[in-house]
This record gives sequence, structure tokens and C-alpha cells, in this order.
Amino acid sequence: MTISLAILAVTAAFFAAELATNYTVYGHARDRTVAEELATSQIERARDMAYDDVGTTPGNPVGLIPKSSPVTVDGRAFAVETRVKYVGDPVPGRFATGTNYKQMRVTVTRIGSTVSLADMQTLIAPRTPSSLTRGTIKVLVSDYAANTPISGANVTVTGGPSPNASDTSDSLGRTEFAGLLPTTATGPASHYVIAATASGYTTMPEDRPNAAAVYPKLVATQTFDTAVRMFKTVGIEARLVHPDGSVFTYPATISIGSTRGSGVLPVTGGALVFTRFGTNDIIPTTSYTLTASATIAGAVTITSPPVTKVVPADYPTVLTSTFTLTMPAIVAQPTTVIATDTLGNPVPGATIKITGGQGQLNLIGVTDVTGLVVLQTLPSATPYTVTVPVGGAVITEFTQPLNVTTTPVTLNLVIATPPNIDVVVADEIGVPAFGATGTITGGDLGVTIPITIDAAGHAIVPLPISTAKYRVDFPAQLTFKSEKLDVEVTPTGPRQFPVILRTA
Repeated sequence: MTISLAILAVTAAFFAAELATNYTVYGHARDRTVAEELATSQIERARDMAYDDVGTTPGNPVGLIPKSSPVTVDGRAFAVETRVKYVGDPVPGRFATGTNYKQMRVTVTRIGSTVSLADMQTLIAPRTPSSLTRGTIKVLVSDYAANTPISGANVTVTGGPSPNASDTSDSLGRTEFAGLLPTTATGPASHYVIAATASGYTTMPEDRPNAAAVYPKLVATQTFDTAVRMFKTVGIEARLVHPDGSVFTYPATISIGSTRGSGVLPVTGGALVFTRFGTNDIIPTTSYTLTASATIAGAVTITSPPVTKVVPADYPTVLTSTFTLTMPAIVAQPTTVIATDTLGNPVPGATIKITGGQGQLNLIGVTDVTGLVVLQTLPSATPYTVTVPVGGAVITEFTQPLNVTTTPVTLNLVIATPPNIDVVVADEIGVPAFGATGTITGGDLGVTIPITIDAAGHAIVPLPISTAKYRVDFPAQLTFKSEKLDVEVTPTGPRQFPVILRTA
């Protein structure tokens, strides 16, 4: 029984696989049958139409049949593609009209698939010989710079007395529009308008609408042969730098010159990429000359040496050319910043920041014991911002604009410092401890401030209000023993702290 069941299972698996294969084959055969019926139906429909109506919309020639349409049969979606074109097949020795008869081709695929299920062709002839009262337009679409044909370009013929027509260029870049009515002497139908588009391409200015090459009049029996030249869109990247190679961030203008026109473009941030200037496209295999200019501090204009290149260097592999424009050096000016408190005392150790301006500078310096720092700033037509952040002896952030021209600048800052404390130092009998030295350390900011007692026995020190205590430390010196004192500096607390130094 076990052997029998095993044999049955193997046999059943074989028949199941065979059944699945047969079902798949049946499905393909059924799709092919439906596709052939759809194609045949489309051809029979065309044969029942008037000859002039046989064509596709949109298409070339224009007719009543949709160029493509989805059809659903028993829940299965099919794409029906129809193509009708004129065939020029004149009797030897007779005039060539290009419209002797029409060729119709119908292909059917499943939606979402490129596998052809049906591909049928037929020829449809007129009841009478082709007319000698019409004309033909032939269009070659080519790459101007590479001198190669462009296949797959969409070509349209509009504007004349015939219906608007469209077609796709073949592998040689060619399309042909036959059977067109002659244009009128005047009025809107006095010219046809030829245009072409292709992904990633731009039409040459000389071949755009209203140019003679694409704006033809047409008479009976005439064949108008023309070309639409295009090019892959190309661009120029301009980079502005200082002599040291760093980015030149001042606002500037770039002047562009070529045999195809000239123009001026603004640039900010030191770089600009463009494919046109004004109404002029960048045309490949053309020589362009670029220069950059900038006005510094509203007074001094500097200009880079010109750079000339053929754009681009390797068309069509490379589509962008880079121009590096080196601007002349800008002479920095010393800006002297003097920081004092409200009493006129110098504020040492204050951080001074100068930022912004035309060159987007970011300078940082620290004031010395006299409250002074010198920073080298570039002239600028727009103000810098001077910032003194909180820290050290500074308790309130300070900002103000700074104008820098082509001459040195001195800037006096009156910044907020902590209220002064008074350390009063004397010996045991009250004589001022003139010349005694010590330090104040600690507090929330971890300060270290040296102090020296004056002849009146005082040391006036600015100290920030602090939640942590400060330590006043006088080491052993002269005839005095060392002395330490912890003090608190609070908004409402005392500002004077007496210290008694004991005699050694």
C-alpha cells in the first residue's frame, strides 16, 4: 500500500505540472488569438473608411483612428498600437507625390508587456490616382554639434490649411509629411510651422518657429526639404576665488562674451551654473569668454582676468564647462576695537567677534590688558556685526554694526561689566597694606583675577554676581602672613570686603 501511494503521488505530481504547463500554454494561445482578432478588426475598420479618413490621431497622416488605445477582453487588458503612413511608389517616369497609397500596421501587446502578440500590416489604395494638388514636407532632425541624426524626436507640422500632424523621427532622424494642402496667399494658413522636441535637447535659435527653415510656404507638387538642428543642453559653471584659492563670496557680476551674443549675470556665494544668459542659450562647440567684477565697499571695483574656453570640452560626453575666475587681492584694513566699562576702565579678556559683511567674514579676537584688540577686516559695502558675548568680565551680550571702508577703523565699545567690589586690606592696627598682592578665584565662571592694593588700602575689582563663592587669597609676603577669605557676590549683598593681614 505504501509503494502504491508513493507511485500515485509521483504520478499526480507529474500530471499537476503538466496541467499547469498546459494551462499556461493555453493562456498564451488565448491571448494571441484575442490579439489577432483585435488587429484584424482594426484593419477591417480602416478598409470600411473613406481613404482620406484613414490615419491616426495624433499622427501622420491625420485620420480618425486613435494612435493607441487600451482594450479589455474578458478582464484581460490589451494595448492596440496603430500606425498609418503614406507610401511613395510612383509609376516610373511619373511625378513623385509621396502619397500613392497608405500602409497600415497594427501591433497588439498585453498592458504592461512589450511582447508582441499580433503584428499585422496591410496596404490601402485610393480609388483614384494620388493627387498632384498637394505637397510634401520632409524634416531631418540632427544634433548640431555632433552632426549626427536624432531618432525618436517628436516632429509636428501645424499652422497650415491641413490638420495638425505629428510624427517620430526614424533611425536616420527623418520624417516625411505628405499630402499637405498648399498654403494660402495670406492669413493664418499662409505658412506651415515645423517644430521638433527631444528629451534633453534644445533647438538651435536659427531653427525655432518663424525662422525660414521651419516656417515654409507650400505649393502643389512641392517637396519642402528642411532640417531642425538641436543640441544637448549644455551649461557653464563659473567659480570665483581669491588669489589663495578660497571662495570669493562678495556679490559680483559675470560678463559673458561670444560670437552668439553677450550678457551679464549676477553671482552670489562665489559660484553660478547657467545654461543661458538673457535670451541666449549656451551653444556647444562655441568659444565663450568670462570675466567677473565686484565693487568693494561701494568704492573700489576689481575685475578678474578673462578666461576663454570652447564649451564644452568633450561634447556630448561632458555637458558642463567650469570657468575659474581669480579675483585680485583685496587689501584688509586693521580694525581696532577698544573695550571699556561704564567707568572708562579697560575690559581685558573680552571676546570680540566680527561677522558678516560682503565677504561673510567670521573673525574672533580677545582684548588685552588695555582692553584693545586688532582684527584685519576686508572692506565691505554692507556692515559687519560686532558681537561681545557674555563671558569673563562681560555680563550682558553687546552687538553693534561696523562699517569698514578702505581706511583703518577704530571702534570704541562701552560694554556692561559686573558691579565693582572693593577689597579693603590693612594690618592689625588699621594701616593700609600698600603694595600687597593677591588673587581672586572661583565663582560660577571660574575666574582668576590678580589684585594689587593701592596706597589707600583698596583694590577695586569687577566681579560677576555668582551663586558660587569667590576666594580672596593673599600669600605670605613682606612682613605679612598668608590670608584667605571666601566672599559671596550677590545682587543685594555687600560690595566691600575687609581683609586684615597679620604681621609675621
